[in-house]
Amino acid sequence: MRRVFFALWPSEEQQTALVGAARSALQAEGGRLVPAVNFHVTLVFVGSVAEARMQDLFKIAEQVSGAARSSGEFGWDPLQLPFDAVEYWRKAKLLCATAGMPSAAAGALSAALKTRLLTGGFAPDLKPFRAHVTLARKVPHATGDHTMQSVLWSFTGFALVESRTESDGSVYTVLQTFPLPVHNRN
Repeated sequence: MRRVFFALWPSEEQQTALVGAARSALQAEGGRLVPAVNFHVTLVFVGSVAEARMQDLFKIAEQVSGAARSSGEFGWDPLQLPFDAVEYWRKAKLLCATAGMPSAAAGALSAALKTRLLTGGFAPDLKPFRAHVTLARKVPHATGDHTMQSVLWSFTGFALVESRTESDGSVYTVLQTFPLPVHNRN
């Protein structure tokens, strides 16, 4: 079995920029910091998948990618998320960077993946999509509100990612990326 999810995976530069923008909140709140190399935006958590079904996931992702590129359904140039706030999520004990402006494109991509996964016989997590990046886990309580300089993440594709839990935390491996439409502005 492989534990997998679909995500928007930022570049190393984008990950580093978010660390810098959220530094004061991270220093104030503590908790177990998520390494910047693990920063991502989950589109849909699929869960544990048998090795024999992995090819089905790749096909679903290719179908969603193809549909997006042929219809331009998710077409921003490229898909962008402006992370501009730090929030404490009490129930999950998480410190997260959030995008104040919801992304219709990212929401539509998440919905399309969920629909195809359900049709394909998978049981994905159906929580509503909300663009966020987990910065720290096991944060006991928030000490106050934190502001951060806005960081813009841009994406020209989405990824199928495997999650493994090791003794020193989660290890994420991008298995494959799938292109999204990029429209030339002439």
